[in-house]
Amino acid sequence: MDRTCRHCEKRLVQKAKEYPSQFSRRLFCDRACVVEWWRSRPVGLKTRYKQAKVNGQKRLAHRVVVERHLGRSLLRSEQVHHINGDRTDNRVENLQILTSGEHSRLHNQKHPILKTCLVCGVEFRPHPTKRQRARACGRKCGNVLNGMVQRGEVEPQPKPPTPSDSSGKN
Repeated sequence: MDRTCRHCEKRLVQKAKEYPSQFSRRLFCDRACVVEWWRSRPVGLKTRYKQAKVNGQKRLAHRVVVERHLGRSLLRSEQVHHINGDRTDNRVENLQILTSGEHSRLHNQKHPILKTCLVCGVEFRPHPTKRQRARACGRKCGNVLNGMVQRGEVEPQPKPPTPSDSSGKN
């Protein structure tokens, strides 16, 4: 597989003291290309939110839209939520002001705090970072569930998108 620098498009060559796993993750040929690419990148690529310049300062566009609609500045404690989940859709009707707690609760509903084990039916509370994929209450039920998947009794869990699928390219 031929890989090229994301900035200058030169062919990437593995360095002498570079492990293959490091080389496979490298995107640029050298530090100068990283700096140049970073300076020339489209606005908003770092945060994946659109940005707007207001009085010479970069600001998150969705906050600017809501502030103009309300006719006042937003408080630091106020967060703007995109109702349809599209971070680039900054129409006033798609934006909602929430407190930090409300915003957190809203996003926790996407992957519920309590789940039901597919093997034994017990309700359990998965680790916060595992809520999306947790389907069994513990190791024993997880082993039973894996056997059920292999025998075709239960649908395998769909693979979540990898970071390379959402690389931010438009």
